[in-house]
Amino acid sequence: MTALAKHEGGSQVAAPVADTNTFLSFIAEAARDPAVDVSKMERLFEMRERMIDRQAHIEFNAALKAAKGSMPGILRNKYNDQTKSHYANLESVSDAIDPVITENGFSMSFGTADSPKADHYRVTCTLAHDGGHEKEFFADIPIDNAGIKGTANKTLTHAFGSTMSYGRRYLKMMIFD
Repeated sequence: MTALAKHEGGSQVAAPVADTNTFLSFIAEAARDPAVDVSKMERLFEMRERMIDRQAHIEFNAALKAAKGSMPGILRNKYNDQTKSHYANLESVSDAIDPVITENGFSMSFGTADSPKADHYRVTCTLAHDGGHEKEFFADIPIDNAGIKGTANKTLTHAFGSTMSYGRRYLKMMIFD
């Protein structure tokens, strides 16, 4: 079937276009036809982009649901002497859940942005899926430059590193519950 089909009145209308190769053939055929209305073509392209985006969003949500349903427990592998509590560090969290994240077609990219809160860093994460959809997340994390009694216990560089580690760990756990 050609990408353009004759309508009853003799005019040409777009035939349904399912896959990318067919769509590219449709574009090539339409480009050779001087009677094709460019404005209508643009609207069809925009509609196809919306359909692709919607499908990617559906696939993203289905994969996120599957990933959340497969998440293992996380080993609390560290002990905090100041708070007398066990916790899971970033490496333990990543070791436990990164395989599930990857198996479900996700990748995570962390960064920073300006935080509107004083004495906070904004930790950002782009969660991307193989299907083409991605979602942005962020958390404003207090700068970790003081100990439990409020006295400074880190250089500014160490405080940044500690805050990023906290932020990535908590943000990763928040995204995947």
